[in-house]
Amino acid sequence: MKSSIPTCDQVLKRKAMNRHHQITTCCVCSNTKVETFCQKEGFEYIQCTRCSHVFLGDWANLGRGAESRRKRKSHHTSQKKLQWDFSDFKRKHVYLPRLKTIARLTGSPGRLLDIGCSNGSFLQAAQSLGWTGEGIELRAESAAIAREAGTRVYTDYVEKLNLPRESYRAVTMWQVIEHLPHPQIVLEECHRLLEVGGILAVSTPNIKSIGWRLLRENWSPVEPAVHPHLFNTGS
Repeated sequence: MKSSIPTCDQVLKRKAMNRHHQITTCCVCSNTKVETFCQKEGFEYIQCTRCSHVFLGDWANLGRGAESRRKRKSHHTSQKKLQWDFSDFKRKHVYLPRLKTIARLTGSPGRLLDIGCSNGSFLQAAQSLGWTGEGIELRAESAAIAREAGTRVYTDYVEKLNLPRESYRAVTMWQVIEHLPHPQIVLEECHRLLEVGGILAVSTPNIKSIGWRLLRENWSPVEPAVHPHLFNTGS
């Protein structure tokens, strides 16, 4: 007999989860039917059966992830990482192609907000091409490096800053959206901040990539303490 796809309530009962353990609906398509995707480090990822989005299945784990992020030392301020981020190679082959694509789609440079701007290396490249760059970075040590170059950097969540509506021609999030407990809230705020015709540019690990197929749970983006969401090209 073919088994049916379990609902969230059925998954809860099957796992004998306590009252603090809450499976969420898919933040991408609002589907409530999920299945186990993988387990790692005491965390469980579940997968939406409709859009294949992968996410942590309980809010207790999201809280553990937030605590882990607060305690973890940022690698963005290491000498090796700074040398790479500010290198001519990364500027030429990573930052400038992205910026030229964004400018082609928007028509011309304008104000740009980089969410999760780290040490500000991308913003420096943007400013060299005529963009007025601003950043958001929650880690004080990384924000300080960006500010040393004269870049305006906010150190609060974008949805709490109450920035002016339609004030940016582009918003960028490089390897950020997978860290967000509630990505839809941030995306809605990005939409509010963008000019008509503005561009939101996002990069994130692809859970359907060859990296996952080859390495499975050992693939580095499968890091549940800091990555509550794992997107694919469809989701």
